Amino acid sequence: MTAPTRGDLTSETQIDVYWTAIQANSLETGGSPIDSYNLQWMIKDSIVEFEDLHGQDGDYTTIT
Repeated sequence: MTAPTRGDLTSETQIDVYWTAIQANSLETGGSPIDSYNLQWMIKDSIVEFEDLHGQDGDYTTIT
């Protein structure tokens, strides 16, 4: 999977993120289906602390 990129609509109050979806049942997934994408935000420039923005805690979706 390639790294996500910031879209032009990103501002102080919203983020606009684009990424290439992983193909389900591919070598990249080990032949498994994709249940969800989990988008995370890095907290205060930390390399170890992230906040879930979408796709975690039961809000499973493959919407990209």
